[in-house]
Amino acid sequence: MGILDHLPFLGRRSMSQAKTTIGGSKQAEWTTWTIQKAVNEGFKVNSWVHRAVHLIAQNASQAPFVVKDLDTGDLMRDHRLSRMLARPHPQFSRKQIQYLEVVWRELAGNGYLKRVQDSGGNTVEVWPVSPDRIAPVPAASAKDGSLVEAYEIVKEDGQKARTNEFTPDNMIHFKLMDPANPIVGIGRLQAAAKAVDLDNSQMGWNLAAMENRGVTDGILSVKDKLDRDSYNAIVERLEERFGGGARNARRPLVVGSDAQFVRMSLTPAEVDFINSRKLGREEIFITFGVPPQLAGVQDSMTYNNFQSALRIMWRSTVLPILDELADTLTSALDDELEDGLAITYDTTGVEALREDEAEKSKVALSYWRMGIPVSQLNQMLNLGVEEFPGWDQPYTGRYALPGGDGSSSSGGGGTSGSRSTDEGTDNPRAQWAAEYGWRLAAPEQRDYQWEQSRRDELAAGPVRAMFEDLLGAQQDAVLAAIDQGQTEIATVVRDHRDEWGSKMQEQARSIAEEFAGTVVVGTGPGGRAFDPRRESRDQLEDTTKQRISAYLDQENAMLQDLGHIEQNTAALVTEQVQQARAEGWNSQQLRQAIEDVGVFSGERALRLSRTLAGTAASIGQAAGAETAGATKKEWMTAADGEVRPEHVHRGGEIVDISGEFSLQIGTVPPRFPLDPRIAPGDRINCRCSMSFY
Repeated sequence: MGILDHLPFLGRRSMSQAKTTIGGSKQAEWTTWTIQKAVNEGFKVNSWVHRAVHLIAQNASQAPFVVKDLDTGDLMRDHRLSRMLARPHPQFSRKQIQYLEVVWRELAGNGYLKRVQDSGGNTVEVWPVSPDRIAPVPAASAKDGSLVEAYEIVKEDGQKARTNEFTPDNMIHFKLMDPANPIVGIGRLQAAAKAVDLDNSQMGWNLAAMENRGVTDGILSVKDKLDRDSYNAIVERLEERFGGGARNARRPLVVGSDAQFVRMSLTPAEVDFINSRKLGREEIFITFGVPPQLAGVQDSMTYNNFQSALRIMWRSTVLPILDELADTLTSALDDELEDGLAITYDTTGVEALREDEAEKSKVALSYWRMGIPVSQLNQMLNLGVEEFPGWDQPYTGRYALPGGDGSSSSGGGGTSGSRSTDEGTDNPRAQWAAEYGWRLAAPEQRDYQWEQSRRDELAAGPVRAMFEDLLGAQQDAVLAAIDQGQTEIATVVRDHRDEWGSKMQEQARSIAEEFAGTVVVGTGPGGRAFDPRRESRDQLEDTTKQRISAYLDQENAMLQDLGHIEQNTAALVTEQVQQARAEGWNSQQLRQAIEDVGVFSGERALRLSRTLAGTAASIGQAAGAETAGATKKEWMTAADGEVRPEHVHRGGEIVDISGEFSLQIGTVPPRFPLDPRIAPGDRINCRCSMSFY
């Protein structure tokens, strides 16, 4: 039987039979389209269905649900419901429950959560309930607006009954709306059922053809008409002669006169279903809203179109699913949400949307320079920026000095390396220089564009090559350990710590010493210019090298990063291994899943290399500036590339050389861009730099 065998015969259904109104029957809406059948005849046996549904659910589970203040746009992670949604069940993780609910929704159109409440009516946990175990009972009348008046469940003895344990007040029902019956949902697998059945049949044909070598060797024809006994006798003789395996191979067959053996083979069209399966694959993936490139289709695969396909899937499929789930949660938990609050999802950690966030930041920066306040941009673009002093004031091309009245101007917004050197102007750097008796260095001595290009060159070149080699060796070791049944992935990952640590430290020291010679500091009493045209890495003072060593060795900067890398690697791989065991994946499926999360990918290698190169460059420049006698440092927001709104806010901040810039993300403020102590969201792909005087 195929998937279609469990659907109502569409030819017997008329418009008059379709349920276009709600209520009336008071019969529970049980359906023959069950999760069990959808899994057994679609998810488990069809690789395209498994791949598409897994990709959707895996990506959707990356974005946790959290309470949001609709007025300010702030995510309230400390709200009681946010904490509950982060740890919703004693035995299932947040990701597992989110994954399960999305899989149920895609396969059967329905997913359920039961609210577990304390004596005060507060939801303290949510428990998943299989759609095969529960069904809604339509309200007898829709006069009061009720759609569901009760739920019917399958009891332990197999009988169906209504119970007070499952009620409209404590059940959360996620569904992909069925227009003919809005009480229940309709799964995408139902829409793809014909394509799935056809693809399964083609796979069965191919398997049988290969088992029979894909060719019917020939026909033994007899001139005289055969009766049933004669036919059976010839067949038995053939099976006796050739059914013994290799020992009977190529032995002659002697038959009576008037018998003829005619060789034949199947036509290429009968044997080759490859092209037909491609069409089926595309139809299945289109139905689920997943670009075929994400299935590993190599026809036109490149890194760029894979990334584009991933972003397309997020925008057109995953985000709408998350919108619906969040809206359903908001409606179900409305009695526990204060006015102006709603449930939303947090995509901060979603790598596929990082370019979208970068593009959004560029748009925000352009609008901000046009005079639109950050408070307004926060609502327009949903930036998620927390309120700060002056965020409702438009940018006018003027800086506000620390502790000043905001009347001084600079005309740069903190995003350009060029600054006026006229000490008679009200440029903030000139005012600082006048206060401390410094002469400002000529801006052309500092080539910010070259510095950024050099950082990118190092990150994309030797540093990335180093990480790709390290990740490749680590991947081989992890997969070998999995094949051998080893479960302590973290131990396997840590086995490579010494090699990783020494190579990262070596690269960081080299970059830091190179960038220590790029700093220009104004001269004053006791100070001197540190000119990159005159200083080279070999000529660096011992004091500078000692300061670099202090950052790298004493603070264990690279070892901190290595610890985070190891932790993330082990967590990502372990999660896939656990899911593989739970779902009965084979070795190839597990390997594919590990590849999908990108833990050993070239993209991750590049991301790690950019972080290392940027961190080392900042450390080198900070050490060089201190040696040159600088007492102040200024945050220089990158003028191009990925620019976070938080880093735009820091642009132009001036602090003591040993001080910290403002806290925008996380719990620890940075001493310099890509400071190893700060949150990953403040570091990864940061392209900012500093100016010193």
